[in-house]
Amino acid sequence: MYYIIPSESVESAFSSLIADPGSFRVEDHSAPAASEIEIDNIIVIKLKSEITRLYDGIEISTVRSDDWNEIDGATAALLHNRLSHITPKIAVLPNFWIFLSLYMREIVYRRYCYESWDDLKSVHFGTQIYDSLFPRLWHRASLSIDQRCDDPYWLTRRGGSDYWSSFVLRAIYSQSPQLIRALTRYFYDPENTQFRTETLTSKSEIIRILGPELRKQHSVTPFEILTEDDCDAVIHALAGSLGITRVEGGAQ
Repeated sequence: MYYIIPSESVESAFSSLIADPGSFRVEDHSAPAASEIEIDNIIVIKLKSEITRLYDGIEISTVRSDDWNEIDGATAALLHNRLSHITPKIAVLPNFWIFLSLYMREIVYRRYCYESWDDLKSVHFGTQIYDSLFPRLWHRASLSIDQRCDDPYWLTRRGGSDYWSSFVLRAIYSQSPQLIRALTRYFYDPENTQFRTETLTSKSEIIRILGPELRKQHSVTPFEILTEDDCDAVIHALAGSLGITRVEGGAQ
């Protein structure tokens, strides 16, 4: 069993939160859902406490600031670690993520730099899987977890919100974890790896020109059938064909 906000209660739940944030109780709008897996309330309570501690002392006023990169990575790893047992069906179920987002609403509020609950956008609170904080971070970790390493979330912690949200999660090849791990190593191992072409030096620009080529390649050979080493070779070959030079250690 686990808890959700039923579809018929979603609108009233958000309306109640906006109308009176101080007295809002997610329990008044939630309902249990039958499942073969159990998401114990103790896990959810502990998760909220742990993520809240990650935010202690954080003062960031811009949603897209790179200053969020470290805390987003840590939150993604923690979230997936505590909820690694949820099924694929639950992982894409907005009603579950709406419940979790409303239960941990203060964290979502801070991450999206809200100044008033009147400005609340439901899209940030679970209604859209890849636009909402917690499902987006959970899937980030799910796609990048590296079970071969002592720290399986080392890749999850790499990269920023723009890389994961715009380049990885929305792409046609996002269902290939082996490609996502290879890509993240290519761009962020080591973290300060830089890139250049004859005209570009920005990592974000390099990511944007490599993306379309990966989509073309995916239409010929789906990455799901390749090994991680194969994906790594494809990435390097495509980058070479685009004149992209990879410079480790930040050297120019």
